[in-house]
Amino acid sequence: MNYVSIGDKFVSITKKLLFANLGLFLFVFISGTLFLTFFAFRDAEKYIEKSISDRGLQLVGSSSIALRGMVEDNAFTSVRELMFSSVQRDKNIQFGVFIDQDETLWAFSLEHIPDSGITIDDVLSDSTIKWAKDVLVPSFRVSMTKRELYEFAAPVMHERTRLGTVIYGYSTASMKKTIHNKRNVVIIQSVAILVVQLLLGVLLYLWSTREARNQANSIVSPLFELTKAAHTISSGDYASPVTTTTNDEVGELARNFESMRTTIYKYTTELEQLVEERTGELREAQRELLDKAHKEGMAEIATNTLHNIGNILNSVHTSLHMARETMDDSYISGFIKANALLRENMDDLERFIVQDPKGKNLMHYYLKLEDLLSSSQKTLQTHFNRLNDKIQLICDVVATQQNYAGYAGMSQDFSLADIIHDALTMQKASLDRLSIIVEEDLPDVPKIAVVKTKVIHILINLVTNAKDAMMDVSPDTRKIYISLTQEESRVILKIRDTGCGLSKKELEKVFVHGYSTKKSGHGFGLHSCANYMTEMRGDMYAESEGQGKGATFVLRFPLD
Repeated sequence: MNYVSIGDKFVSITKKLLFANLGLFLFVFISGTLFLTFFAFRDAEKYIEKSISDRGLQLVGSSSIALRGMVEDNAFTSVRELMFSSVQRDKNIQFGVFIDQDETLWAFSLEHIPDSGITIDDVLSDSTIKWAKDVLVPSFRVSMTKRELYEFAAPVMHERTRLGTVIYGYSTASMKKTIHNKRNVVIIQSVAILVVQLLLGVLLYLWSTREARNQANSIVSPLFELTKAAHTISSGDYASPVTTTTNDEVGELARNFESMRTTIYKYTTELEQLVEERTGELREAQRELLDKAHKEGMAEIATNTLHNIGNILNSVHTSLHMARETMDDSYISGFIKANALLRENMDDLERFIVQDPKGKNLMHYYLKLEDLLSSSQKTLQTHFNRLNDKIQLICDVVATQQNYAGYAGMSQDFSLADIIHDALTMQKASLDRLSIIVEEDLPDVPKIAVVKTKVIHILINLVTNAKDAMMDVSPDTRKIYISLTQEESRVILKIRDTGCGLSKKELEKVFVHGYSTKKSGHGFGLHSCANYMTEMRGDMYAESEGQGKGATFVLRFPLD
């Protein structure tokens, strides 16, 4: 999983929110503008159509009334002047026509030009003439040939006699052009407003991002310092103080962390002094054992013993520390405060307990205090039992080590199972600490003539290597399998682990002097083990299916 800092997460989510808000704003703005513009221009077009129809009907109606007397008097000139003046007054009227009942053209005016020898066929289509002759009241329609032309017609009547029909053509081109131009202006203005809003949104986004990053840094920087301090402490340096000092939750956490560091440093210093004293005593005892043993390999065994005792002492330190924490957190301060509250109300105790909510809560607190103190007592008892077990284990390890002090270079008959148990006893503390499970298959086999200290040295070395090989695997899969079998004139001891395994190249060189698969290894351990097996007329080899498949070390001891 890739590492992503809290600051980057904070800035990322801020950017997403800003993008979402900006997108939503632009969507609402554009949609609203288009919606309002659409309905505004649709209403304007309806208004223009209504205005044109009203004006045209009024014009054709008034012309019908004015022409009645002129037609009755056969005043051709007057009719023509009326048609011409009507067209001239309104630039949107394309033509004005009057025809009698026989479809004879009396007067025609076209775009401010009076008629001059133009026939009716030159002016009107057959469909227009037919429609106009059939109207009985002032009417209009959209031209069949030109969609931007409205045709208005009205009969010229004398009582019930139809004298003729007056027709006007009203163009909407100029008005629609005006609307079109207005629409373009509105669109340009909307786009300009949108650009301005977009620029403001970008500026707001950049400013908000910068502020989010600054805010993230103000949060992450103290966390970074606290994390660095935690790494320092985890590496074993308890002397470096935690310097993060902010007035928020992180600062409170840092102050608590510093208090914890101070406590750990105090107890660690005390424990180091105690361990140093005990280690000095153990070293002195070990020197006496080495003087008596006079055996190669005893130094390695002693060092391993000290290492395991050190692991046990670490567990002792942990139990002591947790026991002290339990004692520090034993609810005494709460008990003292409760008693102080009780003393304040001793003069009126009955009213305080019965009527005052604090008195009732105090009684509940006293009842609950029994469980809390019992829990603390159980916790302390658990830690004391653990301390007793660890101290007993130290005694067992020391006793086992002392048992080997008397066997220097003597080859005697021993039970391999007993030696295996002794080796596991010396390693028990570190095996438990690493959650390593040891499974044994140790049937009865004949005793063999070996140098006991050499065998214990080999076993401790192999178990230690197995522990190192399993450091990077899951704790619930850490296992060591130890088995004994008899094959004709030999006893076979196998130690298998579930660790990192060995490659084919490593198997070929694993017993070579100076070669080690560990960064801190010196390459002497397995080489000396192989030499010990040769000295005892046996041999050993390693097996592995490859990296990540674990490794098996096989020791073969002769029976004769």
